Amino acid sequence: MNMYGNKDQMRMPIVEALLQHMRMERTSAHVPGHKTGKGLDPLMDALVGQAYMLDFTELPDLDDLHRPDGVIAEAQRLAAFAFGADDTYFLVGGSTAGNLAALLSVLEVDDVALIARHAHQSVWNGLTLARAQGVMIEQERDDVTTWSDVERALAEYPDARLVVLTSPNYDGVTSDVEAIATLAHARGCLLMVDEAHGAHFGFSSAVPRSALSQGADLVVQSTHKMLTSLTQTGMLHLKGTRISRHRVQAMLRVVQSSSPSYLLLASLDAARKWVMAGGDVQIGRMAGVLEEAKSLLNAERETIMQGAAERERDPFKWQVSAESFHCTSLELRQALEREFGIYPEKHDAFYVLLAWSPASTRRDVERVVKALLALRTRVYADTPLPTAVCRVYEAVGSVLYDAIVPYPPGIPLLFAGDCLTEEKARAIEQLWRAGVVMDGIHAMDGRVLSLQEVRA
Repeated sequence: MNMYGNKDQMRMPIVEALLQHMRMERTSAHVPGHKTGKGLDPLMDALVGQAYMLDFTELPDLDDLHRPDGVIAEAQRLAAFAFGADDTYFLVGGSTAGNLAALLSVLEVDDVALIARHAHQSVWNGLTLARAQGVMIEQERDDVTTWSDVERALAEYPDARLVVLTSPNYDGVTSDVEAIATLAHARGCLLMVDEAHGAHFGFSSAVPRSALSQGADLVVQSTHKMLTSLTQTGMLHLKGTRISRHRVQAMLRVVQSSSPSYLLLASLDAARKWVMAGGDVQIGRMAGVLEEAKSLLNAERETIMQGAAERERDPFKWQVSAESFHCTSLELRQALEREFGIYPEKHDAFYVLLAWSPASTRRDVERVVKALLALRTRVYADTPLPTAVCRVYEAVGSVLYDAIVPYPPGIPLLFAGDCLTEEKARAIEQLWRAGVVMDGIHAMDGRVLSLQEVRA
C-alpha cells in the first residue's frame, strides 16, 4: 500500500502537533499577543476562546508553511495523495493566492495567456502582476468554455503559453477539461484550472470528475467553499513535470502571509481527513437527497434549472428560477431570507443560487423545499393572472406580464413583474424607431407598439 494510503489518511499531522504543543507549553514568550487566549474580551472568549489556545506561531515542532519539512510538509503530501496531485500547497489566502502564485510561476513578461470569459478577478490581477498578455477566449456560451472555443483561440494565438479555465463556474457548470487539456498540450500550452467551487469533485461518481484527473497541470481549489475547511483556505495542486516547484514555492512566499494562521492550516488538514474518512460516502448520499428534492420541485414546472445535457453539472448547486414563482430573483431571495431564514449564495437577473455541500443535511433540504413550495403556491397562482394588451404609454404605471428584451444583446430592459415607468416607455419607443427587435413588444399595423400588462 502507498505510504499515504487509507491508514495514513486517518492522521492529521498539523492538528496532532498543535494539540501536543498546547499540552506542553506553559509560558508563551512568543507571538501572538493574545497569549493562547488570555487577553480576550469575555464575549469573544465565550464564543471561540478554545480556538485561541491553538493559535501558535512557527515553533520548531510546528513547522513553517514557507519552508516545510515537518508536519506541514506531511499534511501537504497526504493532501496531494487524496486529491490526485503530484504536489499540493496549502493556501491561507484562498484561491486568490493560488491563482496569483500559479500565474506568476508559469508566465514571463509578454507571455500570452488565453483566459475563459468568466475568470475570477484574481486571474486578471495575476496577469497584471506578471505583465503578461491576457486574451479573453470568445465563447459560444456564457456559462461554459468548449473545445471549439479554445481551438479557435489557439489558432489565432499559436504562441500562447497558458490556457486558464474556470470549471466549474459559480453556478456549477463544468467545461470539458479533458478534451481541452489534450488540445492545449498538443499545442505546447499549459492548462490551469480555477476549480474554486469543485474541491469535492472526483470523490464520488455522483459529482463530476476533478480537473486533475482530466489532465490539468495546475489546479486551484477553495477547499472552504464546498468542503469543510475554514473560510480563506484553499489548495494549489500540481500534476506532471511541466512546472518548476521551486518557482511555485517562491511565488507562494510572495503572495501569502509570512505569519499564516495555524487554525487555517489545521482546518485544511482536517478537511482532507474528513473527505477520506467517509466524506466521499457523504458526498454521494447528499447528492442523492438533492436529486430527489429537485425532482419533487420540478415535477410541476422547472424550478431548479437542469442545464445543458451535454455538460456535467454540480448537483450541489441549485439555480432556482424566479420565473417559476412569477417574481423577480431579488423578491424571491428576500422572501427566503426574511420569511424562512434561508440565506442563498447569490442572485442574478433570473435565478437565485443555493449552494449546498456534503455537510448539508436532509433536514436543511426539506426546509428549503417546503419554503419554495409555499412561495410558489402563494406567488404563482394556479389560475392565470388577468391581463390586457395596451399601448406602451397607456401601460405606464402598470405591472408587466412579459419581460421586454432587446435582441441582440438579449439583456432584459424590463423583467416580468416590473412596473413600467415613463422613462422606460420612452426608451422602448426609441429602440423600436431604431429598428431594434424586442421580445415582449407587439407591433400593431407596424406603427403602434403595445405590450401585455397584469390587471388586478
